[in-house]
Amino acid sequence: MKVDSRIEMYGYCDGSGKAYSVVYFRIIPRKRDAGKVVIVFVSAKTRINPIEPVTLHRIELCSASILETLLIQINGIYLWSDSQIVFNCIHLPPKKSNQFVVDRVARIKSLVPQIQWNHIAGTFIPADCAFRGFSPNSLLNNSLWGYGT
Repeated sequence: MKVDSRIEMYGYCDGSGKAYSVVYFRIIPRKRDAGKVVIVFVSAKTRINPIEPVTLHRIELCSASILETLLIQINGIYLWSDSQIVFNCIHLPPKKSNQFVVDRVARIKSLVPQIQWNHIAGTFIPADCAFRGFSPNSLLNNSLWGYGT
């Protein structure tokens, strides 16, 4: 398979009342088939929420923070979250907020400032599969988890 020299990375993050998760895919354009790509699962990470109650706002920001820590040097980085809260925290001017939120947003923005963050519906986010009760075998056969589609 001949591939273009341009490789992009797509990362997805999500959080729930019990855990948060991130998943990465490598997108490789095919030289022979213009407009066609090869999608490769790269990495995933899931964390259980702390025992003490934590707001969904904090969980979503934690997942976004982990998403950026798994980065490698690539041509384009496109990250998705189904949380409008995360999207607004990253894109809108900072508001007066508690220190936890300020620190997480600053960390996310400082790691790689040129990253393109996007909002996506929760039904289309691969990171959501991590806490939907899938067995390891069913994840292997799940196209959303394995290929991002």
